[in-house]
Amino acid sequence: MVFILKKTMQLTLEGRVQGVGMRFTIDRAAKKFPITGYVRNLYNGFVQVVIQGEEEVLAAFIEHIKENTPGNISKFIISDLSNSIEYESFKVKLF
Repeated sequence: MVFILKKTMQLTLEGRVQGVGMRFTIDRAAKKFPITGYVRNLYNGFVQVVIQGEEEVLAAFIEHIKENTPGNISKFIISDLSNSIEYESFKVKLF
């Protein structure tokens, strides 16, 4: 039996990231990778992305997001999260 370790990460995008199609661009990109989680706007004007999957896949997804998103990301904060929640799919959340 092979166990695949899933990692969960939170990305916080700062800058001109709301009102530019960021959430929908990230959602479309997430459908191309074997990851789960969500993307949502925050009340402070930032965008939060929670992603879960194999570490190598998450790294590739992060690089894809850094290179292929609209708007202007001035700060890209990456944090590890505990795997207490297992996400079944990737979705866009409202706040």
